[in-house]
Amino acid sequence: MKIKPVYQFRLQRDAKLLGWGYLASFVGLWFIPFLIRWMTSGLKAALPLKPYLATNALESIMVLFLFVVGALVYQGFELFVQNGISRRTYWTGKLLSLMTIAVGISFINVLYRLLVAQPLGMRTFESAGRAEFGHFIQHGNIDIFWFWIRALSTLTLALALGMLVGSVLGLMTTRWKIITFVVAPIIGLGLLTFILYAGTNGGQPISFTSTWLGSLFRVMYGFDGYIRYQHPLNLVITNFILSAICLAVSYYFNRLLRLRRV
Repeated sequence: MKIKPVYQFRLQRDAKLLGWGYLASFVGLWFIPFLIRWMTSGLKAALPLKPYLATNALESIMVLFLFVVGALVYQGFELFVQNGISRRTYWTGKLLSLMTIAVGISFINVLYRLLVAQPLGMRTFESAGRAEFGHFIQHGNIDIFWFWIRALSTLTLALALGMLVGSVLGLMTTRWKIITFVVAPIIGLGLLTFILYAGTNGGQPISFTSTWLGSLFRVMYGFDGYIRYQHPLNLVITNFILSAICLAVSYYFNRLLRLRRV
């Protein structure tokens, strides 16, 4: 099966990048702050590990990591296409590799929180579940599952969005890439203005939750009427639906990619 060599190649390369990603996270989150505190306050003040290790920042960093790796559209692409592998096959192998990495990251982060962060003082999954999910679900060990599947769906959306952005940018010339980077923030600001205007009535501020946009937001992300508690299933479904849309568009643009001229 032609997908297998693509998958193996991508998985080996993506796993190496993941290792470098965790190493960079370790240096940025733990080693550098420890070194700075040691140099400014002495070794005794720097030794308590709780301020460095009792954190859940790895989740956000790994979401960004998957987005960036997913956006690297030409990594191995030309090698396989020039050797008879179709664009569809390469796209599929890349997706399977990134999904494998996403599942691995989700388990690593859960184990890190259980074995390192929580024993050092970070609040437990159950405590966090009661604060975030409230009455929507039963609490206990099941909270671990909900946090895991929510994180996995977010990682999936990150890699899908990265593959979409990468496939679109891969079709552009340098000039159009620059134009895109300039125009995209302007469009984003326009959308933000629209959202803010949706929370007004003739210029008079009203509750955002009472607008149609607020209602859509609550349904998509599972919030109650007070935007206090969240049903995690809604967010998981929303993330996977958005991921499927991004992947479908990415697949279409990926078929249009051309080999770069040297």
